[in-house]
Amino acid sequence: MASRPFSGAVALLLTLLPLAADSGVIGTADTSGESSVRIVSPSDNATLPHGQPINIEYEASLGFKARHIQLQLGERESVVLDEPEGSHSFRDVEPGEYAVRAALLNRAYAELGIDHTITITVEKP
Repeated sequence: MASRPFSGAVALLLTLLPLAADSGVIGTADTSGESSVRIVSPSDNATLPHGQPINIEYEASLGFKARHIQLQLGERESVVLDEPEGSHSFRDVEPGEYAVRAALLNRAYAELGIDHTITITVEKP
């Protein structure tokens, strides 16, 4: 009996379907209300001195889908952290106004749509 060409495709679909349904693989919003993230320090609209590291403190509640916290200062490369509470220092920050963003990521490092953004200003020397 000749094999049917679509049987391989069906087998592949049945193998991949459970992966597609896994919330850790596809970047979907975590609407359970259990996950949250916030920047604890500095406060929104804070003015910070030039020449010192900018220390960002955060806290997060990692619900069912959230696994990582992403911190970003302006256009700099983001930093991914795994602890639900902590801090990170950005060094050599030039004077100016910056958005500081903390966002939750799933285990595949896709954003969940849960974030907190503040604005800071680094003073001129």
